[in-house]
Amino acid sequence: MIEDAIRSTGKTASEFSRDDKIAVISYLDARGAFLIRYSMEKVASLLGISKFSIYNYLNDMRADAITAEAAKL
Repeated sequence: MIEDAIRSTGKTASEFSRDDKIAVISYLDARGAFLIRYSMEKVASLLGISKFSIYNYLNDMRADAITAEAAKL
């Protein structure tokens, strides 16, 4: 699943911008990948970032989703 997410961008992980990394993390989060034990470490290693960066990206994405939902009301 992780490699499919990376491949779907058409780039290698070393070429990723911040937005590419966020897109991969979003894809994986939507599919429940982070519910699997040690997946956070595996994704962080493949993307060349820390697991804490992933947590920050997830928090930012979820906050943006809440803000967007609130704007609809």
